[in-house]
Amino acid sequence: MFLDGLRNPNLITLTGFMCVIANVLLLLAYAPDLRGEIPSWCYISFAFGMFAYQSLDAIDGKQARRTGTSSPLGELFDHGCDALNTGLATFLACKALNIEQSWIQVFAILSSVGNFYLSTWEEYFTGVLYLSEFSGPIEGVWSLILVFFVSAAYGPKVWSNTIADVVPESLSGISLFQVQINFAIIAFGFVVILFNIFSSFNNVRAAIASNPASAERAAKFHPLGGLIPFAVTVPLTLVFPVLFSETIIFSSGIVPYTLFLTFIYGNQVGSIIVAHISKRPFPIQAMVAPVATIVTIGVVIVTVYGFMTVQIMWALAALSAICVME
Repeated sequence: MFLDGLRNPNLITLTGFMCVIANVLLLLAYAPDLRGEIPSWCYISFAFGMFAYQSLDAIDGKQARRTGTSSPLGELFDHGCDALNTGLATFLACKALNIEQSWIQVFAILSSVGNFYLSTWEEYFTGVLYLSEFSGPIEGVWSLILVFFVSAAYGPKVWSNTIADVVPESLSGISLFQVQINFAIIAFGFVVILFNIFSSFNNVRAAIASNPASAERAAKFHPLGGLIPFAVTVPLTLVFPVLFSETIIFSSGIVPYTLFLTFIYGNQVGSIIVAHISKRPFPIQAMVAPVATIVTIGVVIVTVYGFMTVQIMWALAALSAICVME
C-alpha cells in the first residue's frame, strides 16, 4: 500500500505540502512576477497538486492513529504546514483567477490567512478544530480545483468576464451581474469568512458555557484578547504596500510580500498551537514581537536608503521565514 511507504504521518503531511510547494515553484518558473501567460497544463498540475495535498492532509491523522504515533509535535507540524499552505495557495488561486499584482490579491491573502488564524484561535479556547459548513480544507479546496480546470480549458482571462456575459440574455441587464466573475468569487469568499467568524464566536461561547476547561482558560484570558495580534498585524503588514504600492503590489514585489505575509501568519498560528498543546497562556507577545520587529527594521532600512525596493522586500520575507523556523 501507498501508506506502507509513508508510515510516518509527518512524512505524509510533508509530502502533501511539497505538492503545493512544487506548483508554486512551477508558477514562478514561468511567471516570476506572476504576470503573463503560463502553459495551460500548469493549471492541471495545480489542480492535481491541490487534490494530493487535501487527500494527504486528511490521511495523515488517520495514519497517526492507526500506527499509534499521534503526538503534539505531529499536530504542530500538520497545522503549521496547513497555515503556510493557506498563504502559498493564494499564488496559484490568484493567477488562475487573473487577479495577480492587485489589491484584490492582497485582500485574498489576508482573508485566507485570517480565516485560518480564526480557526486556530477557536481551537485554543474550545479544544476542538471545527470545520464550518463551507470550510477551506473541503469546499474551499474543491472550489479551487474547479477554478484550475476551468482556467486550463478557457484561460484565466475568462474570469475577468462579467456575470452578465455568461447568464441568459434575459438576466444580463441586472446591475448586480455587471461585476467581473473573479471579483464576485472574492466577494463570495468574504461572505463565507464573515459566516465563519460568526460560527467561531458561537462555538467559543458555547464551549465556555459547557466545558469547564474552556471556561477556566477564558477566565484567565478573555477570548477576544486572542484577536489582538491579528488586529495589530494587519495594519503593520500593510505599511509597505500602502506607502510603496508601485513596488510592492504592482510589480514582482508582490511575490516576496506574499511570502512575508505567509510566514508572519504561519508563525502566529504556530505560536497559538504550541500554547494550546502545552496549555500555556495565549502568546500575544510571541505573536506580535516578530512582526513589529521586522516592520521596524524595514522602516529603518527604507528611511536610510530613501526608497523601497523589491530586494528589501525579499530581505524582510527572509526574516519572517526565520521566525517560522525558530
